[in-house]
Amino acid sequence: MSVVPLYKEDILQKDIRVSIGSLALLGLKDVKVFAKPTTIYLMVEERCMFNCLYCAQARESNANLENLSRVTWPKETFKNVLDALIKHKDDYRRICFQVVNGRNYYEDLVQFLKVLKVSQINVPISISIRETNINRIREMFSLGVERIGLPIDVVSKEHFSKIRGGNFESTFSFIIDTAREFKGKITTHIIVGLNETDFELYDAMEKFFHNNVLVSLFAFTPIKGTPFESHPKVPIGRYRKFQFVRALFFKHIPFEPIFESGELSGVKIDAPKEKILELISDPSNYITQGCPNCNRPFYNETPAGPLYNFPTKPSDTSFVFKDFVKVVFDGKVEFN
Repeated sequence: MSVVPLYKEDILQKDIRVSIGSLALLGLKDVKVFAKPTTIYLMVEERCMFNCLYCAQARESNANLENLSRVTWPKETFKNVLDALIKHKDDYRRICFQVVNGRNYYEDLVQFLKVLKVSQINVPISISIRETNINRIREMFSLGVERIGLPIDVVSKEHFSKIRGGNFESTFSFIIDTAREFKGKITTHIIVGLNETDFELYDAMEKFFHNNVLVSLFAFTPIKGTPFESHPKVPIGRYRKFQFVRALFFKHIPFEPIFESGELSGVKIDAPKEKILELISDPSNYITQGCPNCNRPFYNETPAGPLYNFPTKPSDTSFVFKDFVKVVFDGKVEFN
């Protein structure tokens, strides 16, 4: 017997893309996964109206449409996905819609949300979406969404319009204004390695956290078939130091950045050396960050590594002294 009213039956026959790891967790694909996702990731629409130079789904991209970042997203009917979500509802902690701004992206998303609202699955729902209509944000929350991610992606003011498209200031302001209306419910994504300076990255994180926007870091991943397929990956050491800086913001630990020749060369923290070493070695700094229970396995990397975002807490964090920590003093950390 259907769990949704008859007038919504059409949406059940629609295809929706599902991350390969999510399909495995839901029993819809027999594939080996190196780390189980704790969130079910669903992709709404394909072939975006926008033309971000790094995205497989961009308007002029020649990349495989089954890809978003380095993850494969096969199609499945929403009915099959819904049945599996109900059957395996104890095996995951969150559902996340990754929205591609295709032809009917918003109408389809709303219908998917309405079905989930009456399905009594009762897990938190997140949405990652490029949206500038505040009334749509309000509608999504009214349909039971717990958190909404409004990705800025590129934090270089100089390169924003060319790499991502749009206006940096208006995009930044919309995220901040939305977070003021929906306190504690807004996330943004920053992709490290898209021509930003260290100061731009620090400054963006500081302003977002100050305005109660949760920052989730991604490492730039070159995707074949995109204009940025040959763009260099971000060095692991640079990514690590900003994971640490993000952790300081997230934990509300006061610090002062040290910049030398435009690079973040260290931070001052009013604490003894032992406390700073404890902060640096905290494995939670280096796992996937974002909505609660989002581990996004191998979104930026292969299981062979290097792992930019660990899907689970690493048991040993001695890698930090190789990757980015040069020396620790009372009150100060110097980076490589």
